Amino acid sequence: MHRVRISNTGEAILFLDPIYTFPCTLDIRRYPFDMHTCNTSFASWGYSVESLDIWNNMTQLGPLLGDNYVPNQQWDLVDFRELSEVIGYGYWDKNGDLAFFKHAKYSITVKRKVAFIVLMLIVPAVLLCLLTPVVFWLPPDSTEKITIG
Repeated sequence: MHRVRISNTGEAILFLDPIYTFPCTLDIRRYPFDMHTCNTSFASWGYSVESLDIWNNMTQLGPLLGDNYVPNQQWDLVDFRELSEVIGYGYWDKNGDLAFFKHAKYSITVKRKVAFIVLMLIVPAVLLCLLTPVVFWLPPDSTEKITIG
């Protein structure tokens, strides 16, 4: 759903609600106690800063976790940082001036919820390891050996 806010001066602001996916290199040497920092960037190469400015009015993690944030069962959002910069490239506008573009960079840090892994993987594996020797304690002619095994 797209929303447009029009002010009394004629300024129109388009609010987009897109969903972006981007790859992130994971280091799973400390699994399930791992933490990952993923970087992504947005830029407009068609419009300079004078025509289009990419900005983020959320300076703290608190406002980011408002109505737009959906918690995940397996990950906690630890940090969200904006690392934007204005870059001048070899493009001259119609006035002969060097055009500057906004390059919005974001750093997102997530941490795996250990309780999720413990409940979904470690506890069932330990229970199966403890239950397997019970089969050998039962008499050979017992039908429960097949049920437990």
